[in-house]
Amino acid sequence: MRIRVLIAAVLTLPFAGRASADNYALIVSGASGGPAYAEKYNGWRTTLTSTLRSKFGYPDERVVSIGDASKDQLLQAFAKLRLRLTKDDVLAVMLMGHGTGEKFNLIGPDMPATEWAAQLKAIPARIVFVDMASSSFPFLRQLSAPGRIVITAAESDAQQFETVFPEFFVKAFSEGSADTDKDGRVSMLEAFTYASANVRTWFDQHNQLPTEHAMLSGEVEARATFLQPRAGASNDPRAKRQAELESAIADLRAKRSSMPPAAYDAELERLLVELARISRP
Repeated sequence: MRIRVLIAAVLTLPFAGRASADNYALIVSGASGGPAYAEKYNGWRTTLTSTLRSKFGYPDERVVSIGDASKDQLLQAFAKLRLRLTKDDVLAVMLMGHGTGEKFNLIGPDMPATEWAAQLKAIPARIVFVDMASSSFPFLRQLSAPGRIVITAAESDAQQFETVFPEFFVKAFSEGSADTDKDGRVSMLEAFTYASANVRTWFDQHNQLPTEHAMLSGEVEARATFLQPRAGASNDPRAKRQAELESAIADLRAKRSSMPPAAYDAELERLLVELARISRP
């Protein structure tokens, strides 16, 4: 009970994010299936890529943007990312396109969710995975893991229609209304909430029954994870310590099944108490 109270208290505090982390992104649009789809997917991909580079200050080498992607291109991208990223970094993987069953459609051979999971397992960084395609729900099942954020545009295998979720998810990072806590940045949870609400509105305005419902795994992490770095955070000792504590909590949760319950609870309480103390304004 005490642990639950501490968690609830910490979640109400203004997290600074992990100041010591570098942010990377892999933005992918797959096989389009026609010129109209290609224009739409490429538009979303280039808009998000531009936002990260121009607005959020990502260096070019930390944003990999691939249109009409093939499996070979993705495997090469993952191989390079494995050499660059550390456990403190954040890698956001965002997919736009068509999905079929448990696969994301590519030019040539597709990659099923199991292969995406294998590639991500070899990446030491913290993972944010957003599959905005139709039939994306299997990726939630395959990729969810402690400390990881997974978002899918669909809540079941049956949702195979073209999705509108990516339009609003991409827009969330440039819309002031998506920043509900008014801290100057949009968290992954805020982006998910903003996009989900606008998807419902879109279907209402078109007098259609919703054919998609987005899902999120890792709400605690999504609340404190941002694509946009906080300005000056790396020079703030308090923000740095917050980052270290949040990283330690994520690592501890990943080890929970291998620890005695009493030892896990004691260590979690210690970390949460310090985080609550240092996070207070």
